[in-house]
Amino acid sequence: MKKGNNMYKYIVNLKHVPNHDIDNGNGNGYWGLPTDKKKITIKTNTLREVQDKFFDWKCRNDLGGGNIPYIYIRDTENKKIAHISANCRIWNMDGDEIITELKWIAKYFLWLKRD
Repeated sequence: MKKGNNMYKYIVNLKHVPNHDIDNGNGNGYWGLPTDKKKITIKTNTLREVQDKFFDWKCRNDLGGGNIPYIYIRDTENKKIAHISANCRIWNMDGDEIITELKWIAKYFLWLKRD
C-alpha cells in the first residue's frame, strides 16, 4: 500500500455490528445511528495512528464495545499482527498489550462531555 512514495505499515478494516443487548425501542442494536454504514479501511505507518483513527471512528459512530467485533491490525502482506480492542488498546497475537500511550484517554473524556 503506497502513500505517496512511502509504504504503509499497517492496514485495519473497521466495521461495526448491532449489539443484541441494545434495544432503544427501534431494535437496531445501536445507541445512536452510526454515520459510517460500510466498512472503513485505514492505512497507517504507526500504531499511534491506528489508535487515533480507531478512536475517531468509534466516537463518530457512537459505538460501544458490543458494536465492535474483533478488529485485526495487518501488515502489508495481510498477515494478522495485532488487534485493537474497544478501549483503544492494542494487543499482539499472544494477547499482550503492545502500545501503552494513553493520549486517547483525554480525547475520550472530551467526547463524553460533548452534550
